[in-house]
Amino acid sequence: MKKTTSCFVAALLSSAVFANTATYYVAMDGDDSAAGTADAPLLSVLTAVTRANESIDGGDDSATIHVAPGTYDLTSEESHISLTNAVAIVGNPDNPAQVVILNNSTSHRAVNLKHASSALKGLTIKRTSGTWDPDPSGWSGGGLVHMGNGIIEDCVIQGGSLGSSNSTISQQGGNVYMVGGIIRRCKILDGKATTKNNSSYRNKVAVGNIVVQGTTGVIPVIENSLISSGSGFGSVSTDANCRAKAGNLYLNGSCRIVNCTIINGSGNGVGGVSIYYNSDYADCKVVNCVMYNNGGSTTRLYKDWGSDNADSKGFFVNCAIGNATKPNNTCIGVDAAAFENFSGGDFRPLKDASSLIDAGTSRGDYKSVYGATSDTDLAGGSRFGGRNLDIGCYERVKYGLIITVQ
Repeated sequence: MKKTTSCFVAALLSSAVFANTATYYVAMDGDDSAAGTADAPLLSVLTAVTRANESIDGGDDSATIHVAPGTYDLTSEESHISLTNAVAIVGNPDNPAQVVILNNSTSHRAVNLKHASSALKGLTIKRTSGTWDPDPSGWSGGGLVHMGNGIIEDCVIQGGSLGSSNSTISQQGGNVYMVGGIIRRCKILDGKATTKNNSSYRNKVAVGNIVVQGTTGVIPVIENSLISSGSGFGSVSTDANCRAKAGNLYLNGSCRIVNCTIINGSGNGVGGVSIYYNSDYADCKVVNCVMYNNGGSTTRLYKDWGSDNADSKGFFVNCAIGNATKPNNTCIGVDAAAFENFSGGDFRPLKDASSLIDAGTSRGDYKSVYGATSDTDLAGGSRFGGRNLDIGCYERVKYGLIITVQ
């Protein structure tokens, strides 16, 4: 067997340090009967998770699974990856496209994170064909990822697709359904959700990319991430129902969406961000976020129990709003000229000239008030280049004369 571990052995998780940590390796030329060491890797990520759980049951505090470059296909498996213990799956944080978990199954999602110290890092989790039509017995959750806890960082989650043939299914997120934990420095792309509908509109939510459902005392965080090109469609698009069909992001309850770029969403409801105000879980903040080029039958940002586009609850803080009414005077307008090359896919603020630069909250408030956890933007650069943060997932320092000393 050739040695395949040179490019991933050094990828270590920067989370909590445990007294006893088991380590396993997975590679495309591995063998599931092997020891799971660097020189004798396993073949399947699912097998590695089973071994990790056994190690923890045997007394280890945690386990880390290092995955070598390649595509690991879950499509034919009978179940998804379930992280019920302190297990971290690590690919290549510098280039997550090298390590792909593919799930084209019509019977299950890809990953479920349940433990507070479970983690995904440096992976691409994707669907390239087909749609999961879940069992109609309850909420469907996320098409690729269900996140109850833990951390997802430096990952790409792409192409998730949920389609419900039963009108009782609710709370659909084509890529992610999130009730806890942290997503940071990730790209959430091209998710799709469709659902039937009837007069009970509150139970029919079709969201292309992410559904966030926080509760009292549990505040999910999404930060420094690109959320793009989600589509959410339902069979009913009347005013009472359309806020529940969101292209990119649907928020119901406590959460923090900080320094994200939320763009190119579509649907027969809200193209970009839909907030469903629930008085029991009203601690929702969207901070320093770009919301631009999101279509849909309405361009409103949210609908709560009593109003449209009237941010009396203070949901939006220092955001840049494109094709919707600015919700309050902390927010600014934005168009394509603010980006380096929007049509070409370069969503960084235009160097030295963008209205997004230094237009966010103060450096201190970024963490202490709004709960952000990362010092770096989506590209890995410092988040603290100016007096205030830039709006969006990228920080663009206003460069002057640069002198290189060798």
